Amino acid sequence: YEAHPENAWQRLKMRVRTPKALAVMMEVAAWREREAQTSNIPRRRVLKDEAIYDIAEHSPTSEKELAALRSLHQGFARSARGRAVLEAVQAGLKRDLDTLPPIRKGKPLSPDETAVMDLLRVLLKAAAGRHGVAPKLIATVDDLEKIARDSEADVPALKGWRRELFGADALAVKRGELGLVVKDGQVTVLPARGLDDTAAPPPARASGRQKKRSRRRRKGEQGEEAGTRQAGEKRAGVPRPA
Repeated sequence: YEAHPENAWQRLKMRVRTPKALAVMMEVAAWREREAQTSNIPRRRVLKDEAIYDIAEHSPTSEKELAALRSLHQGFARSARGRAVLEAVQAGLKRDLDTLPPIRKGKPLSPDETAVMDLLRVLLKAAAGRHGVAPKLIATVDDLEKIARDSEADVPALKGWRRELFGADALAVKRGELGLVVKDGQVTVLPARGLDDTAAPPPARASGRQKKRSRRRRKGEQGEEAGTRQAGEKRAGVPRPA
């Protein structure tokens, strides 16, 4: 390893949204780099990229808060590395935010990409509610933005358990294979071909023969009304016009 720990955060593909999260990410990434160099093992064996992102976004300050992150394996929070991560988080929280580099921002989404992202937000909320998991643990806003831009985006939401809960459906929605409907007040995912079954059928168009029968029926009804009216006038002695 020849990488400088203080620059390790720059290799991370994920973005954070706040200076505080960036400060924590920088410290945790630096710790991971030093740990990997000392142990001579790959960085991801020390701590996965998505775990660094989760830690940066949530900034846990206790063993209990660290253990609540789904990106970390069970028991990590109680380990020596878990304690070292908490120390790195504290170091990040103590940094002067004014000295941090600007947060990297990408180009704005196109109107079509924005529409896709809105659908993904609804899908994410439904998936989180269905599985009892906080939406942010499944996918971040950054994940949704990248998926809206690129179906092959390298984001945690398209990997592992997150893909099973959300990512696979998100890609299917982008491909037009799945659609979202509201049934009994709940957002439901249906195959695109099944969406027609939930819609009201269009009104049937009358054939030419049916139209002719309808016209004859209306004429007959009008004739009956005229005959009834004339009979009533005759009984009442109403003079007929000359």
